[in-house]
Amino acid sequence: GDGKSVFKQVDREESLIHLMRVNLLKRMESSINSFALTSQKLLAQVEVLLQKIDAHESGDIEALNIEDIQDFEMDSPELEPFMIGNKTRVLLQDMDLIRFRQELEADKIFLTSIVESAQTVDEKRDAKLEKLKEVIAKKVREPLNPGNKKVIVFTAFADT
Repeated sequence: GDGKSVFKQVDREESLIHLMRVNLLKRMESSINSFALTSQKLLAQVEVLLQKIDAHESGDIEALNIEDIQDFEMDSPELEPFMIGNKTRVLLQDMDLIRFRQELEADKIFLTSIVESAQTVDEKRDAKLEKLKEVIAKKVREPLNPGNKKVIVFTAFADT
């Protein structure tokens, strides 16, 4: 070969999967609450996609023909019910909806389980939060400088 690689859509999707995994792990490392919030957002997105597929398959939304599409800009709000994706927009009618639905249903089961598990961890069972409380209590009891009881906590995410 010429030493050049071809970055295909499959490669982009695999990269996105890995980025999402890393983001979820970072959220979990930050706090269980942040992790639960992100997992809930992902679950909500999956449910919206399933609703779009349902509407498409039930005939509530008629398939578009090429003339319809040419009358609109691709980011037009009128096309929203027919499309999925953010940066790369795809018409539902151009997808393998059977497989996509199966993947989304599996994701929904998995994410529901994750959200439920994350919600069982409250502040009493959050070891990281308990450790932070201990460090703060020690700082208040034994300040580095007399009378200095200030504590600054830096977090990776605003909702941590």
